[in-house]
Amino acid sequence: MENIKKVFYRSGILAVLRVIYHFFRVTNLMFSHYGAVLHFILKKRGIIGLFRYLRVRYLVKEVEGGIFDPLYRIYPNLAPYPRWIELEPTTICDKKCTICEHTYWKEKPQSMPFEKFKQIIDNFPKLIWCGPTGQGSSFLNKDFLKMIRHLKSKNVFVDFVDTFESIEGDIANELIELGVERIWTSFDGANKETYEKVKVGCSFEKVVKNIKEFIRLKEQKGSPLPEICFSYVITKLNVDQIISFLELVHSFSDKHCHVELRGLMEFDNIKDLIAEVPKDLMQKVEKKAKDLNLFIEWVHPSHVSRPPIANCSAWTVPYFLVDGTVQPCCSVLQACERNFVRDHKLGNIFEKPFKGIWYSEKYKKFRNRVPRFYGDIPEPCNLCRTFDLCLRERGNG
Repeated sequence: MENIKKVFYRSGILAVLRVIYHFFRVTNLMFSHYGAVLHFILKKRGIIGLFRYLRVRYLVKEVEGGIFDPLYRIYPNLAPYPRWIELEPTTICDKKCTICEHTYWKEKPQSMPFEKFKQIIDNFPKLIWCGPTGQGSSFLNKDFLKMIRHLKSKNVFVDFVDTFESIEGDIANELIELGVERIWTSFDGANKETYEKVKVGCSFEKVVKNIKEFIRLKEQKGSPLPEICFSYVITKLNVDQIISFLELVHSFSDKHCHVELRGLMEFDNIKDLIAEVPKDLMQKVEKKAKDLNLFIEWVHPSHVSRPPIANCSAWTVPYFLVDGTVQPCCSVLQACERNFVRDHKLGNIFEKPFKGIWYSEKYKKFRNRVPRFYGDIPEPCNLCRTFDLCLRERGNG
């Protein structure tokens, strides 16, 4: 029976059905949650701007799209030269978050100069989405706003993560004026005590104040953008506060709240913090989110089995470390194994144009090895905690 399933999966029939399903899923999401955003973009950016926005929403999996990803998993050679990328502006951080690998590093902190950032972007003339977030606090790179300006000058959808401690005053105003599409805030507690226990060095009061002021400023300017989204990493420290957290998010009164409830990407230093989400709690959380009209997603939570690596299409979104190291995606980060990441890199974009790296035999072989049920696991993927590697390992005997 298992072999029949695999043949059906590989036939492409299921992939096409999934493409159709994802198309209607994204369409429903756009019109049920983003009507005001679509109207605003049409008014401000015109029909071409609306097309660009919808193109990203349908094509890029990081923004709930990725409608063609099922095909790329079956036929990796169909994946186009990247038009969506992630990069690391800095590894400088002044926090000591309990669950972040940066806290346990012995890495020398550094920032990516604007010239190097521009060198990366110049490798992607058809870029439509960029996630400039790394293992550091982006605004501690003095060129970060300049990077965002450069991306917006090229009509790129900008989507980054921040604690929201630095987003105030002139910075907040400019992010709205630039038309940045989305900002994620990592918010791992529903009250001051828990939040500051997880996010050591952050101020609960300041972050809440900045978020409320940012939303007020958006309303004053009549802009639904940037969309503010929330990422909540579930641990033993906060698993009992998920519902309270949803109520806190709702109290901010932003009309476009997307919440990710994320399982802990564990490594040795923090594995004792892994928390199971009881089924009854999960049901209560989903009911509360529905009552509050919040859009929530469970992202690799501990209570759900991870999918096999054959289902992976994350390799369509390359990730560039601050030093130019090329990784196939961001899923191997947060393992506190930076040396392993560098040892198994696919190249360095500061040393060679990315086209030469992407179309190299090494990278092509890698892309064809990932979405398989059998065969060795590609070396860069050995640290992956998003997908289940055990099924593949058992298949190899």
